[in-house]
Amino acid sequence: FWGAVLAAANATIAPFDFSATLREFSGTLDRYQRAAAEVFSFEPSRDAITALGAAVGALAATAAHLADRGPADPAVRRINQAIRRLARHLVPVNFTTRPGFFHDEAEQIPPLPDLAPATGIPAADGYRRGFIRTHLTRGQNRFVAALDDARRDVESALA
Repeated sequence: FWGAVLAAANATIAPFDFSATLREFSGTLDRYQRAAAEVFSFEPSRDAITALGAAVGALAATAAHLADRGPADPAVRRINQAIRRLARHLVPVNFTTRPGFFHDEAEQIPPLPDLAPATGIPAADGYRRGFIRTHLTRGQNRFVAALDDARRDVESALA
């Protein structure tokens, strides 16, 4: 354990694999799409994951080429800043339901909580499905916006 902590603390490039996070998001979306069936489509979310995945892949490739440089190198600093920004975009959409600076309830929060109401669609009547669909539209907008912002941050760091 302590060896892993020491290695992470001394790494030139922050050792985070956001491609794994995006695979997790895709798996969660698969589950939510099965529940939502034809009532709601998560295609915009899938498109955003794909676009961010390409940028994250390019970031990882660039980071691999910079690993032998020092932490003060401007290119290394840009990559580490992009990694921090990625975390600031991706962690909230996966673990919070409220905007920044607000405290979420101390309870179990499902993955991609703004999209989790999709699991209630099979048991919902037509009236309730309308409310769920509205919630999912807003949640998907938040999710896609966060991934688009993350992609732009990564692309800026690579430019």
